[in-house]
Amino acid sequence: MPNLKYISGYDGRAWSSENPYSQEFVFDALQLKQSFVNAQTPEEAVTSFKSIRHFDKSSLAIWFKTDENEYYITSETLAQNKTILNFNKIRNTCVLNSVPRFKFNGIMEKYDRGEQAGFERPPADTNKGELRKVYEWLLNNQHCVSLQIWQPNQYDDVNKAAGLLFFDRLTHNYQNIYNQNEFQQLLDEYNAVAESGLTKPDLSIASRNSIKTFVYNLSTDIYNKNNNGLAEKLNYYTITRLEYHLKGLDRLVITMDPLLLPGRWLTEDDTYVQPQFLSQQPSLL
Repeated sequence: MPNLKYISGYDGRAWSSENPYSQEFVFDALQLKQSFVNAQTPEEAVTSFKSIRHFDKSSLAIWFKTDENEYYITSETLAQNKTILNFNKIRNTCVLNSVPRFKFNGIMEKYDRGEQAGFERPPADTNKGELRKVYEWLLNNQHCVSLQIWQPNQYDDVNKAAGLLFFDRLTHNYQNIYNQNEFQQLLDEYNAVAESGLTKPDLSIASRNSIKTFVYNLSTDIYNKNNNGLAEKLNYYTITRLEYHLKGLDRLVITMDPLLLPGRWLTEDDTYVQPQFLSQQPSLL
């Protein structure tokens, strides 16, 4: 709707349609439309907003576009003494930040791949340094993604940045929850029967690339050997448990799935809570 210039409504709490305040808001918002659209300064818009009856009694919100700018103002904004949002300035800032964005995305990609010298594994201490700067910068610029000013890129995801920032803690907690002795015993049994020589990397020091390679190689080997009759030789429980460990390793350490990662894993502290999905034994049916 390129000609749209004005939207009024609520951003949070709202009155019911039967409430007299709600009806008065609709009336006032329609009456004041032109005063917003014709506003020469943000201060004029604030004055118009405050002339709405009961503006401070609910979470009113108004978006409007003038000849020069595009603004968003809410009751919460005024209550917190914050300036109203100027979308033109935000867009311009996001465009300017596209330059450091590509630099920071490059740093993220190197740590994520874990192939290049110096980037094999995110450092254990990330209280300072470039990865911390990337995380904080992305956190401050997430609006550029949500407002679709930037074209989507996986390295703009602040969740991925958090996963890399706390990678050492993630691998530590993963090893606490997933029984590594069982994992090794299962792998030894598998290698003996399948005649494979796969070696599980030491997750406390391994590069991200070596962990990815291990997950890919074992998953592929299990798939290929199963199709070539290995299932008849190997205990089904062994295969099921191996796949259980591999899935956890992939989703929590490699993919760093934000929907599955417990928030307390992303901390500097050694404690963790076992998520429900990790406590469930795989079905043998």
